[in-house]
Amino acid sequence: MKSPVVEQVSVAAGASPSGLEEDGSPGPSDRDLVARIQAGRDVDRSFSELYRRYSRATYAYFLHRLGDPAWAEDLNQELHLRLSRSINDYRGECSWKNFVFAIAWRVLAEARKQRWHRVANLSISIDEGSLLEDLKLECPLEDQAELMLWRRRLRGCMRKLDEVARAVIIEHYFNDVNLTRLTETLGLTNPSGARATLISALRKLRQCLTRGKFR
Repeated sequence: MKSPVVEQVSVAAGASPSGLEEDGSPGPSDRDLVARIQAGRDVDRSFSELYRRYSRATYAYFLHRLGDPAWAEDLNQELHLRLSRSINDYRGECSWKNFVFAIAWRVLAEARKQRWHRVANLSISIDEGSLLEDLKLECPLEDQAELMLWRRRLRGCMRKLDEVARAVIIEHYFNDVNLTRLTETLGLTNPSGARATLISALRKLRQCLTRGKFR
């Protein structure tokens, strides 16, 4: 079984950075650049070079995992800001590339957790994007105990959806983003775009809420 770091490096296949100077001669290695920064020598130029070598690969990693270009760009900026602040934590026990993608994995995990925390605290009601109406399910709005249980089940079923399906449900119903914009943002290329994803996600949610699992 691959470790998270190895998996992440392989996701960004084909994006290995070049350490060559403009004239084609060998440039400083990643370790040399990091050592310069840690010693306080030529800091800006050295970090800019590390950013040049890895920023495209890390962006590709986030985009592959999230399917959202804007979110991927935000996390990529957060990653490289975090790397600049934690560069003294690098002790050379692994390659700089593995170190970069280990931090990227943490940034992604934290971002997903924060988004789910926000969704978990949303107040589900018949007025929010007509999710309940589209699910064609009755919700016990008057019984607070039953309502809390229903909301918990809904969040649990949402977690079973794949990343793109969750994004479509959350953005369309809770953030009022239309399907045309979602199709463009998520880069969906199927003829029906986000609408097809929405229909499939609603079907799976309905099955989960009524039977406890997807078919």
